[in-house]
Amino acid sequence: MNLSANPYAPEQPCSDPERFFGRAETFAFLRQALHSEQTPILIGGRGMGKTSVLLQLPFQLEARYLTAYLDLAELRHTYSLSAFAVALIQTARQALRTAEPSLYLPDVPETQDAAELWRWFAKTHLTPIFDVMRRFQRLIYCFDNAQHLLDAVQRGDLPSDLIDSLGALCREEKRIGIVFTFDAAAEPRLASYALLAEPLNQHRLPPLSDAEARQLITQPCASFYALSDDVVGALQAYSGGQPYLLQWLCALLWERAAARNFAAPDRNDVSAILPRALQVCSALFDSLWQNATPSEQAALIALTQARRGAPATLEELHTWLIHESEDAPHMVTLAAALRSLEYRGAVRSAPESAYALSSGLLYLWLQAKAELPSAPLNVEHTSVRRAALPIALIAIASASIALLVAALTSHLSSGAATLQPTHTLALNLEGTQRALSLTQTFQALPTNTPTATLTFTASPTRTSTVTATASPTRTFTVTATASPTRTFTATPTFTASPTRTFTATPTFTASPTRTFTVTSTFTASPTRAFTATAAATLTATDTLTPSLTATFTATPSQTFMPTATITPSSTQTHTATATPTRAVMPSATSTALPPF
Repeated sequence: MNLSANPYAPEQPCSDPERFFGRAETFAFLRQALHSEQTPILIGGRGMGKTSVLLQLPFQLEARYLTAYLDLAELRHTYSLSAFAVALIQTARQALRTAEPSLYLPDVPETQDAAELWRWFAKTHLTPIFDVMRRFQRLIYCFDNAQHLLDAVQRGDLPSDLIDSLGALCREEKRIGIVFTFDAAAEPRLASYALLAEPLNQHRLPPLSDAEARQLITQPCASFYALSDDVVGALQAYSGGQPYLLQWLCALLWERAAARNFAAPDRNDVSAILPRALQVCSALFDSLWQNATPSEQAALIALTQARRGAPATLEELHTWLIHESEDAPHMVTLAAALRSLEYRGAVRSAPESAYALSSGLLYLWLQAKAELPSAPLNVEHTSVRRAALPIALIAIASASIALLVAALTSHLSSGAATLQPTHTLALNLEGTQRALSLTQTFQALPTNTPTATLTFTASPTRTSTVTATASPTRTFTVTATASPTRTFTATPTFTASPTRTFTATPTFTASPTRTFTVTSTFTASPTRAFTATAAATLTATDTLTPSLTATFTATPSQTFMPTATITPSSTQTHTATATPTRAVMPSATSTALPPF
């Protein structure tokens, strides 16, 4: 492949701002962190574009920032403290020469003392430079692949307090700042260092959005050919928005089009470059697989095989693993593995709580990994679990038979009478065999049976047309509290037994609606003491039994206000007036809800 003519360069970080697309949120994060004098940290997997982002900082930051790029993956920078100090000095000098070629820079001292070298650089060298170059106010070190710095500290090549010393340097010398990039696998180690542990200073590089990926696909080749939406969609699906995979696919497609005088590629051309793309990207996938735990490897295989790469839920993946493997991870372990893979960019979330592989190339590569990995430590041993119950039942049955035989032998040897035939042994064996046969259904696949808790709120609607003529027997419990102003004691003689007829038509509006017409006849011949002002509270409990089969018990609070004129033999007329809380006159209408 002629990479010099190819506008796509998958093996080289992008330093040309004309060919760099996307990452607007990342640059906004870096500007904000540097403006607030924080130490920003970029985290991402291999091929996510961390190096390209650092190389684009001179074009994305304000002019007052001078950036100095240092790749810590080169061992010569981290094998000793003095080598690291020299690397810092030389990197800054190179950045100064690039920005101001005519600037005079003094020679670096010959000493190997790292502390002395750094004092010379900060006080004797860097300060005068900033005084002369007033357009630069801060020097920003860009430490790429900083996980190698942690490795050197862990090996003992660099002091254990080096990271803290860098943090102290940034606090003391406000004109110096640092930007780190770390591989995603090194993220758990950051919590051990105060300078790196602040979550608000960390930013993970996500895959490119659809719009950013479309720009990367179509704009570099726009002067050679145009790509259809179908081809662009296929390239996005196979790459999953990962810049490294996308660069390779576009570079291979460009090379295929160049061989045909730049005829516009189609879907067949995309399919034709896939074997070559898998070959050149295999190192990336191998690294992912080797760094994955057995549970994560099982999750990747399940995502590939369970639904042929289509999104699958956690339950579907777990069910498939139980069916295909004797050592399926526990569901909790599988969920943790999926979250870890999603965090590292190998898995993406799908609608309806499902998971899917992040790229089509990863799916094609995993199809060759048909064999499930060895069991992790925390697994569900399904084969042992299936056999445990039958073995236990057999052991119990054997022990029972042995005890029974021993009892029979002891009884026979003691000279007891001839034993009557018994079927106890046969029945026990038959029950044991039936229990054993029932336990074999444990091998069936688990079926997700949701247990629903339903709360029924019944609002019955009864439509009844009831015409009931009832003569109910009403029992009135009358509690009368009298505060008389005048008391008449008389023994009236009633020459007539007055008949009081109350025609009450209460209308009860409820579900159902019933209308009762009640006719009550009261006959009283009392001997009464009359009080001029009386307050009576009547509590009536009526049980109405109409022709309908339902019995309604209503406890209404009804107070009647009759005005009765009583004519005794003494020709004296006394009028008693009762004042209830709610008045119901004859032929009055009241509303009550009968209980159900």
